[in-house]
Amino acid sequence: MWTQTHLTIESAIVQLGEINGAFLLSTLLAAAAAAWFSYILLAMALRAKEDTSHAWEFEKRRRITLRKHSLVYRWFEPLVDELAAGPLGCGSQSPELERLLPLAFPKVPWKATEFLTVKRLEGIAVALFGLVIGSAIGGWTFGLVMASLGLWGYPQLMVRDAFERAGLWKRQLLHKLPYTIDLIAVMMEAGATLTESMKTATQGGRDHPLDQELAKLLYQLELGRPSRESLAALADRVDDDSVRELVTAMIKGEDLGAPLSKVLRRQSDDLLLRRWQWAEKASAEAQVRIVFPGMLIMIACLLIVLSPFVLPLFSR
Repeated sequence: MWTQTHLTIESAIVQLGEINGAFLLSTLLAAAAAAWFSYILLAMALRAKEDTSHAWEFEKRRRITLRKHSLVYRWFEPLVDELAAGPLGCGSQSPELERLLPLAFPKVPWKATEFLTVKRLEGIAVALFGLVIGSAIGGWTFGLVMASLGLWGYPQLMVRDAFERAGLWKRQLLHKLPYTIDLIAVMMEAGATLTESMKTATQGGRDHPLDQELAKLLYQLELGRPSRESLAALADRVDDDSVRELVTAMIKGEDLGAPLSKVLRRQSDDLLLRRWQWAEKASAEAQVRIVFPGMLIMIACLLIVLSPFVLPLFSR
């Protein structure tokens, strides 16, 4: 009797200790979150206000577009602006991300600091969700693990997704580039100008990366920007050797007075030749890589065929 009572008291004390520990941990987390949020509000209140009366129309349109595409940015735009200027908007991949974001999200004009800040704020929401679900499933320890994974892993996944989107965008552009350049060359040989040829070439698909880039190039030319600067901006946005060689050949041909149609025709042939060479190289590499999986499959097939004859020998 006394032993059972003693064990009951000890188990009650252990449970009470666990509850107190969980309550203390929750209190500390809530206090840290409240202190951090108070610091952000105080910094926003004391920050020197910028004069936006003479802001560029482009910046206003950019922010309107961001509000349409990002719910977090729409709700917390002042907070995002404040945090983007601090450590939360910095990262080791910021320069590379700044260059690739226009390729990954052509319709959303992100800055790298804004993108990282928004994704880290979303990571906080994911961490809180993971904390609640993890605590309900496996206790506070599992909940904290889930929250840590959400807080750190979600922004990393979003950055990786942006890099993958940019790579896919570039591959799609380079896949269509030789044929579009060849089409423009044919139309110019028939008497059309470069602007008319590009307009005709981009009418088929406005959602394709190459058509979008040519549309940007046409828009800049129509605004009166010199063709040299517009082509150089195109090469900087895409950042590929094939596009840089094409732009360099077009600029040199324009300086030397060479027919642009012949320049484009030569560049189209070079791009197609380079693409065939890349395909042959990829085919040769695939043949080498498939040897080991092929050997494993062959061994498995041999085991399946020979096992009915070999297993009775061992059973004897």
